[in-house]
Amino acid sequence: TALELLAHEPGERMARCDLLIALTESEARSGQRAAAAEHGWQAAEIAQVLDTPERLAKAALAVSPGFFALETGVFDPRLASLLELALAHLEPVDRDGHELRAGLLGRLALCLYWSGRRDQIEHARDRGRVAAARAGTNEAAGHSLVAQHAAHGGPDGAPRRLMIADTIVDHAQRCANAEQALMGRVFRMTALLELGRTGEFDRDLSRFEQDAERHRQPQSFWYVRMYRAMRALMSGQFEESDRLAREYLAFGQRIEDKNVFHCFATHSLLSKAEKTLGDEVTPAVEAHARRYPEYPTWQAGLIWVCAETGRTEQAERLLDEIMDRGLDNFPFDINWLATMSLFANSAWLIGAKRHAPALYARLSPYADRFVTSGFGMVYFGSVEGYLGRLAAMTGRRDEAFGHFERALAAERRLEARPWVVRTQEGLHDALRRFGDAEGARATAREAVHAAESIGMTRVASRLRRSMPEPRPQP
Repeated sequence: TALELLAHEPGERMARCDLLIALTESEARSGQRAAAAEHGWQAAEIAQVLDTPERLAKAALAVSPGFFALETGVFDPRLASLLELALAHLEPVDRDGHELRAGLLGRLALCLYWSGRRDQIEHARDRGRVAAARAGTNEAAGHSLVAQHAAHGGPDGAPRRLMIADTIVDHAQRCANAEQALMGRVFRMTALLELGRTGEFDRDLSRFEQDAERHRQPQSFWYVRMYRAMRALMSGQFEESDRLAREYLAFGQRIEDKNVFHCFATHSLLSKAEKTLGDEVTPAVEAHARRYPEYPTWQAGLIWVCAETGRTEQAERLLDEIMDRGLDNFPFDINWLATMSLFANSAWLIGAKRHAPALYARLSPYADRFVTSGFGMVYFGSVEGYLGRLAAMTGRRDEAFGHFERALAAERRLEARPWVVRTQEGLHDALRRFGDAEGARATAREAVHAAESIGMTRVASRLRRSMPEPRPQP
């Protein structure tokens, strides 16, 4: 091959580097992730020896995974160092140079996303804006917007992220950057789900599917099935969700996408939680929590699994450890809301009343938000429902019922049938706490009927056990 011939010609190292960069880009587009990483790092090493800043920048971009190849919960310090090295050596003198710099800064912001280094992400964002303005191209503007999106990760940033996503799609379409356009649609769908705009989400998903098919982007194919599995799970179609999850798992494995395991594990866990969740899932969740320490939603998920399966002592110990360390340690990103909500639900399940005020204070500014994890891979219900549980635990009757009323209205509007049931379970508990036995009984009956109609056997059984006995007639 050309690469093999050039390997023996020291004077042709530049050509070899260029071929490796082109090969890396081709392999990445076709889903050959391991081969792309190997050849990309080879190109980067040659570029460093050659001391040609433009080649080093192109090699760093080639080896740096784009959004669809970025492994969730993993920070790669070696890659961050390479991107910073390329930025340090690149001294742009023309439009192309500034566009390269904007691309490097966009990739650096993505690389830093799971590092917890918010200040460095914001610094990359600010430098990216300058580079994009100097380049004056749609391509550079798109790269800069990716860095801006990464810097607005918390639940308060959802409206801003939606605006940024719209602009990313616009710029990407103008410069025919298919991958960036698809990434922008993912960002947009995530924000729409957080804001409870599921009708727009579904329309965007159809466009996303059409674009993925038209551009033959294998990295995005499994996302279509993943989102459809999420929507099926959200509406209580558990068998359909399980079928779609098996489909996207098989496709994701073929293109060596590690993120597919996050999604499949989460969807399987939530599906089992409504039907047959048992102790057998705990080791798998523990393994994910150990493997992805920068993805604290798995830590919160472990506590929730322990609480759901009756391992109350373990759940109490783990939750106490986290709460005693303080909640400021958790990165304020797109998973923050899911992490806090899982802590809140676990505290409610195990009766950890002392943690309720702190969790309520964290969640209350985002009462109108809807909880998602990752880039919209799963739906965890309205924040109002969690606030209702926490308020009831601390004896705040009026606030609790207000939260539950708004949560039920929101879940019904979204046709999120399992979450209507779960919210009714919380309301049933609150009614019992505040002495309304008849109201609790009526709510439980309604919830049991709804749960059994969609196969939520675990919640139905739990509600039957806790249903107050009617008072004997005199």
